Amino acid sequence: MTTTNDAREYRLGLFYGFACYSAWGVCVVYFKAVKDVAPEEVLAHRMIWALVFLALVLRLQRRWSEVRAVFRDPRTVKMLCMSTVLIATNWYTFIYAVTNDQVKQASLGYYINPLVTIAIGALVLREGMRRVQVICVAMAAVAVVYFTIATHNPPRIALLLAFSFAFYGLIRKTANVAALPGLLIETAFLTPLAIAYLIYQNAQGTLVFSQQSRGMDALLMAGGVITAIPLWWFSNAARRLPLSVIGLLQYIAPSLQFIFAVYYYDEPDSNHDWITFAVIWSALALYTWDAWWHRRPATLR
Repeated sequence: MTTTNDAREYRLGLFYGFACYSAWGVCVVYFKAVKDVAPEEVLAHRMIWALVFLALVLRLQRRWSEVRAVFRDPRTVKMLCMSTVLIATNWYTFIYAVTNDQVKQASLGYYINPLVTIAIGALVLREGMRRVQVICVAMAAVAVVYFTIATHNPPRIALLLAFSFAFYGLIRKTANVAALPGLLIETAFLTPLAIAYLIYQNAQGTLVFSQQSRGMDALLMAGGVITAIPLWWFSNAARRLPLSVIGLLQYIAPSLQFIFAVYYYDEPDSNHDWITFAVIWSALALYTWDAWWHRRPATLR
């Protein structure tokens, strides 16, 4: 029997879920606003200010003991080192895509990501794959091969985003650390490199921060908040919602990115683009139906 408190928690979970995926979808607007700044500098500021923001949040939540506990577990530290490389790659690739008018490819990458995750789960974690899931993964592979042959150019950005985030999710799924403490440690690993890069850029006279305008400085500093808050929302949604609902909500972000790319930023498209997306969308629709069907009570199947 569903209680009033359960219903309230479910509604709250939906709110957090819509909020985080919508934020990840519209964040292309932010990165378009800083497109005149080198992607490397944007990434450096994203790391530094995310660390500052996360440190403040964990301080207020009195969760520093969780951070200290991680460093008593060498296995978790090694896993976070690997996840740090993957999330930095993912962040940089997304920033590069948006600032170089490749939002549509970024959208394609996050549409492909769930199917890549299924394949990795089967190959690495030995999770079983139902026949429909095999078909969905095969459809995604066919779409990528078709796009590569038709355009003589593989969707590198989409594939890099999909695979880096899928393997990042694999590591974070098996690492013994919560979302925010883990992200703080990842940004802490990256921050010395980010600071060194900014010092180098300043010495070269190519640094934008503090050299252009206060508005641009504020935008670059906001990258930390834009990084951390949606992840916090996601962690709140994940605790309250079943995975089947999370699976449906995750399509909000790439859908918004696609809409921005085609209808707002007027990125060029072709029949090959639409055919590729149509196959991926069909695979995702089939995957969603299969997930919903197998989560129904047995008496309703």
